[in-house]
Amino acid sequence: MYVCDVESDIFHYPKAMVEEFDLPGEYIKNAAAIWSAKVHPEDQSAFLASNQEILDGRSNSHYVEYRAQNKAGKWIWVRCRGRMQYNDLGEPKLFAGFIKKLGEDYDPDAKQ
Repeated sequence: MYVCDVESDIFHYPKAMVEEFDLPGEYIKNAAAIWSAKVHPEDQSAFLASNQEILDGRSNSHYVEYRAQNKAGKWIWVRCRGRMQYNDLGEPKLFAGFIKKLGEDYDPDAKQ
């Protein structure tokens, strides 16, 4: 599970994810730039488009699958689901969700 305080732009990632993907720490400012650098070039457009919809307010949730490079240099398929929460004034407050590791051999085009 990840959580972002939208106002401070600080994400919290679980320790296991920090270790697996060699992130700089559990609490990261401007994490989108750091994490997107780990996204496979062929998956960048889907990853960025999904996140942009959240930032633009066109959607309050996202669901995207992509490959991310782990600390061993292997491309691991992950599924990311997230949802934006708003304060009483309708302003973005908290963005939280799950990143599930699907594995190296996952085939997104295969029938599941």
